[in-house]
Amino acid sequence: MEIQGAGMLAWGVDVGGTDCKVGVVDGTGQVRAESGFETPDEPEAAVREIERACRALAEELGARIERLGIGVPGPLDLDRGVIVQAPNLGWRDVPLRDMVAEALDCPVVMDNDANAAAYGEAWVGAGRGARVLLLVTLGTGVGGGVVEDGRVFHGARGLAVEIGHMVAVAGGRACSCGKRGCVEAYFSAHALSEQAAEVGAGDGDPRVHRSLFERYAAGDERIVGWLGDAIDVLAQGVAHAGVLFDPDRIVFTGGLTRSWDVYRDRLLAGLQADLGPAGPPPGGIGLTELGGRAGIVGAAGLAMERAAPATRSGGRRARVGSGGRALKRGGAR
Repeated sequence: MEIQGAGMLAWGVDVGGTDCKVGVVDGTGQVRAESGFETPDEPEAAVREIERACRALAEELGARIERLGIGVPGPLDLDRGVIVQAPNLGWRDVPLRDMVAEALDCPVVMDNDANAAAYGEAWVGAGRGARVLLLVTLGTGVGGGVVEDGRVFHGARGLAVEIGHMVAVAGGRACSCGKRGCVEAYFSAHALSEQAAEVGAGDGDPRVHRSLFERYAAGDERIVGWLGDAIDVLAQGVAHAGVLFDPDRIVFTGGLTRSWDVYRDRLLAGLQADLGPAGPPPGGIGLTELGGRAGIVGAAGLAMERAAPATRSGGRRARVGSGGRALKRGGAR
């Protein structure tokens, strides 16, 4: 998987519910400069901060940059470049692609944040060499992305690989999507904090997940049962995606992977059982190599692949998916 033109440069922007990362990436996937800021409440303010950060990085490098890729949570209308609804951001019906394109006077490619991270890992990260990469993001929510032969798989409406919103427990816990029993309702930063609070082991703060895993490892009886069940639910959801997409590698990323060593063995055992006779993917199951940079690297890579520098304001020549892709939900943070 290669992008033509090692000397090419693009901005990569990764918009999260808590913070926004901005970087300049070259045609070999190397991050040449980067910065970040807390994600503003209002999209107009976010665009101003993105513009400021991008211009500052270009000035720092003394470079002319003519492409930008941005990964954002959704659901998204990828054909129109619109955030339909981003619950973690509180944004609805935001034409973010064209807002950023107008601010920086350059073509912008927008995709789901999990798709961007998957593309980054497939290009220069833990998914290098994989024909089919399944990326799972674990953070505020649970997201997924599949890259096959260098191309992001979107599905018919851009809703593909929503691992977090696969129902794993019939009639189970309520999920933010309106269904019950989704994977995200069990194993995500918000879900873990809610479950801990329900048993008197936390105050509902989603930022304390690391201490929950420490207590799980120490055998805290208020934690072990339900958190072990949550790990099993995650394994079931990822295994179902594995059966459907038959990846030759599965990569995990996101904030909850900081505690990977605590739950890895139970998760892998569950995956082994739920994947069935086919067993684990031949390329293995492991962690991100790009870490928190996967989103900006992947977004910039998508911009270099899809956007022509002569295009303006999002551009009709900027191929996003296969045209008409819509309503892709956001990944994990």
